[in-house]
Amino acid sequence: MFVPEGLPVAEDEVLVQVVKAEEGVIELRPRKLNELSLDDMVHATQVLDPSDDEFNEYATSPMAASCLKRRGLHGQTVHIYD
Repeated sequence: MFVPEGLPVAEDEVLVQVVKAEEGVIELRPRKLNELSLDDMVHATQVLDPSDDEFNEYATSPMAASCLKRRGLHGQTVHIYD
């Protein structure tokens, strides 16, 4: 796995795994939450735990404007709130 040194990740971004088969590496790249597609693989350290109390409090707040539904690393449903 390759992560560029000093990789800046903003609060509204997550790390997405990009397979570079010709180089034989998985590269992590920051991507804005609202630019994610269903094909993007969010890096495991960036996946939100739906049983997290703070997460649930935020998700039910008026600030939670949108939800992106994805499949996690093991096929489980993952929700990302913006």
